[in-house]
Amino acid sequence: MTEALASFYLWVGWEPYTWLTLFMIATIADGVTTLYALKHGGREANPVMRFAMRAVTPPVAIFAIKGLNAAMVFSSILINILWLPPAAMFFMAISVWNTSQIIRLILDGAPTDPTTNQEGQP
Repeated sequence: MTEALASFYLWVGWEPYTWLTLFMIATIADGVTTLYALKHGGREANPVMRFAMRAVTPPVAIFAIKGLNAAMVFSSILINILWLPPAAMFFMAISVWNTSQIIRLILDGAPTDPTTNQEGQP
C-alpha cells in the first residue's frame, strides 16, 4: 500500500477488507432491490442492464452483471484499492435509491403481489 492510501484508511478507520465487504453487500442489495422493484412495476434505469435484461431474463442479467462486477473487484483489488470506498458508497446510494422507488411504488398503489395487475386482478 502506498503511504497516502494507508493514511486514508487510518483516517477513515476502516481496513480495505471492510470496504470490500461493504462493497459486496451493497452490490447484492442493489441486485435484490432491483429485482423486487421490477416485479412490482419499476423500470431499470441503467441502459447496460436494460440491454442485458432484453437478451436474457432479469435475474440472469443481474446475476451475470453483478458476477462480472465482483470478478473485476477481486482481480483489481491487489493492483489499486483507492477506488473501492467510492465504489462501495456508490452502490449503497443505488440501493437507497432503489428502496425509495419501491416505497414510491407501494405508496402509489402498485400491487404487492406481482402476479396481479394495478386493479388487483389476476
